[in-house]
Amino acid sequence: MRIVFYGLCELTVMTAQKFIEQNHDIIIMDPNKEKIEEIKDSMDCNFLVGDAIHPDILKETNPKEVDLFLALSDMSQNNLVACLVGRSLGAKRVILRVDDPEYRKVCAELGLLDVIVSPQIVSEYLTDVILNENILKLTRNVRDKACLYHIPIHEDKIEKLADLKLPQKTRVIYYLRDGEFHHYDDSVSFQKGDEIILLTDRDNLEKLKKSWGKEK
Repeated sequence: MRIVFYGLCELTVMTAQKFIEQNHDIIIMDPNKEKIEEIKDSMDCNFLVGDAIHPDILKETNPKEVDLFLALSDMSQNNLVACLVGRSLGAKRVILRVDDPEYRKVCAELGLLDVIVSPQIVSEYLTDVILNENILKLTRNVRDKACLYHIPIHEDKIEKLADLKLPQKTRVIYYLRDGEFHHYDDSVSFQKGDEIILLTDRDNLEKLKKSWGKEK
């Protein structure tokens, strides 16, 4: 895959390195030339000095060929703008880091559904999302038997639990709407833009990925 990172930080370095090891085509962007000079010799990838919030700069990455654009700088507003620019220029998928939870609702309204708030889990979460696994790890003692699975709702026709056509041993734990988490019960009607978190048996992962592994 061709993956572009915006914002040279520890998170970017850790995550990019994982995918360099898997032979993905990586580009790291940052407006600070000195930061790039300090690290470029230690990473086997391409670097671009510039700010992704400017379309002319981002075009240098050939966005229509970009499978994934990740905005991971420490500026939530810049990440949001960069993802909007990247999406408009043809990037197939965009993910942004937002350290301020108040931006979650704004992102949802703009259709930016892959938003990560907690820096502590970003690196592992990105690895799974990029590989279309959508798996969130549980604690060590149960991870071999069960896992959490993330489903983004992109269709108006999905409203009730039955519409999800979930496999056995799968339950909705909670859902995210307009940047806020809600507990699920049978009275809930899902809406386009909701993000649903499931608890499921690991044996169901292939079935879930077949139905929900890629955004629709």
